[in-house]
Amino acid sequence: MSSDAESIKDRHPTASCMSLKTGKPMDQMSVSTVREALRRMEDEDARVLRLARPTAEDVLSDLTGQQLEDIRRCVRASVESMDACD
Repeated sequence: MSSDAESIKDRHPTASCMSLKTGKPMDQMSVSTVREALRRMEDEDARVLRLARPTAEDVLSDLTGQQLEDIRRCVRASVESMDACD
């Protein structure tokens, strides 16, 4: 088995199962196909995680002007109350 197939097998155990199920060693085309499929799956997983955890900029861009002003007012009040405690 080529080193490409071995590295895929090490990182993704299901890749080795495909080879074991067919009983044939993976040829270069199979390795490339599996590698591309895994890369796409990893990209999709990263995209889903990114969408599931919006950044602060994403959250702020969805707020209205009034909501932003209310948040500013609350933050200022909190800072002032902390200063008063010192």
